[in-house]
Amino acid sequence: MNNQDLHSIHIPIDKLKAREKVAVYQAKKKQKVQRNASLSLLAACTLALTVLSSGFVFTGMAQALSTLPFVGPIYEQFNEIASATIKENKLATAIDKKDTHHGFSMTVKEAAYDGGRMMMTIIYESPHKLSMDEEKVGYSFIKINNQDPNVAIGSATTDQLDDHTIVEYHQFAFKSPTQYGNEINVSMNGENLFGQRGKWEVSFPLKKVKGDHKEFQPSAAVKTLDGQYSISSKSVTFSPLSTRIDLNVMYPAILDTNDHWPMYDYMVMDSNGRKYDALDIQEGTSGAYGHDIVIILPPMKEVPSSLTVLPRYGDKQGHSLTKEDLILNIKLH
Repeated sequence: MNNQDLHSIHIPIDKLKAREKVAVYQAKKKQKVQRNASLSLLAACTLALTVLSSGFVFTGMAQALSTLPFVGPIYEQFNEIASATIKENKLATAIDKKDTHHGFSMTVKEAAYDGGRMMMTIIYESPHKLSMDEEKVGYSFIKINNQDPNVAIGSATTDQLDDHTIVEYHQFAFKSPTQYGNEINVSMNGENLFGQRGKWEVSFPLKKVKGDHKEFQPSAAVKTLDGQYSISSKSVTFSPLSTRIDLNVMYPAILDTNDHWPMYDYMVMDSNGRKYDALDIQEGTSGAYGHDIVIILPPMKEVPSSLTVLPRYGDKQGHSLTKEDLILNIKLH
């Protein structure tokens, strides 16, 4: 694993239970790297946090960052599922707050929040050479309303633009689609970052994006003939930043004792024939042992009449299910 693909994210141990939080961000064109520690912290808690190495080189990016009130192009570079909507509707909130010590500055450029999901772009700058070496990147953590956020899906992507400039993108899907209210207080914290000694903190209020927020609680369910495997819908939430599907998954209890979650990888199709896969889908779990699944899709301009959820699994996971066994059709109208 390339050290440049890593930036350690600190997650307090007392907030974790084994396999309770999983972050998966699938990418077809970008390298997917699962890091297993903070480095040892995440491994100890069996939390898989996926970091995408974008490795892009954008000529003049560092100069452009200082003049852009909104950094929409960054979202596009990081394959943010809502980037087109953010750009079209100007949903990102310009923050432009920084904390500077010894010449090194941590600047939160912008953020967006819809009640159940949040995104944020941070710029690190220093007159001294910054290092992406594993032992020097330090760690960062985010607090919401002065508490550690309960996260179902989370990813952080870091790119070094030049020796003195690093850009970072964070995205979180919270355990509940309505976990927080219309306004939150966010604190971005960093310690000993990129070879620079010290602590940095940027705090700011963040309001929920304007636009339609719709939540459905359809009673859709499907199970195998023997009743051992089932999927049921808990809720479907539409917001300007995402389409969220919350599912409850049941499978034999013996599988709780290992890491072979039989129904974790999904594909979704809407009633208009669009397929959501690869860069168009994020998956995580909001409960223990993968029974409460969260699926995040791009925002939709109109609510489709239905969504079809197709789990994908294979014999390598130690069971005999086939793709035809469990196909969940969620009707929304």
